[in-house]
Amino acid sequence: MITVVTPASTQALTTLAAVKAELALTGGGDDGYLSDAINGVSGTIARWCNRSFGRETVSEAIRLQRGLKPLPELRLSRWPVASITSIAEGTGPALTYADWEADLDNGLIYRLDGADNRRQWTAPKITVIYAAGYLLPGEQGRTLPNEIERAAILLASAAYRARGRDSFVKSEETPGVLRTEYFFGTPGDGGMPPEVEGLLVPFRNVPMG
Repeated sequence: MITVVTPASTQALTTLAAVKAELALTGGGDDGYLSDAINGVSGTIARWCNRSFGRETVSEAIRLQRGLKPLPELRLSRWPVASITSIAEGTGPALTYADWEADLDNGLIYRLDGADNRRQWTAPKITVIYAAGYLLPGEQGRTLPNEIERAAILLASAAYRARGRDSFVKSEETPGVLRTEYFFGTPGDGGMPPEVEGLLVPFRNVPMG
């Protein structure tokens, strides 16, 4: 279970300026529409990838189920991890920095024994307070991978170009002159064009089991 302690200041995966540059727009008449489109496609990408991208501080409670083997590592729900504030087992005090080590990029935490060796996690409940996610475009020190922003730019630009067109029309043809095929997403796949999907697949969180 995750509780957001400090929410991200934004969840927009690109900026208005970047989308306008893609579309070669200079005026401000469509800024409102484009801003809404950016927010919309950012949410679509987050849902398709099954993760949040903006940096937030969260409290995550991880419970070990009875009858299962102890865990060799804790796998946090969010990554990359920017910092870890505290780790506590059960109702006990927070562990010291000598009690654990972490792979921050992948959100993995390892329990250490008194001799600096890794051992398994055995407590029935572990609570971790940590900051995870990327600094997004427009934020100082931006860390969001370029592929994710590019996907957002492509989707927002496509939404702008498709304004006024019936979204259920798959193709249009003027016999002997022009035939245009439009991408038509499959229900349940998030409607991701292949080019966008290829950009996002490396960052997708696929549930285990």
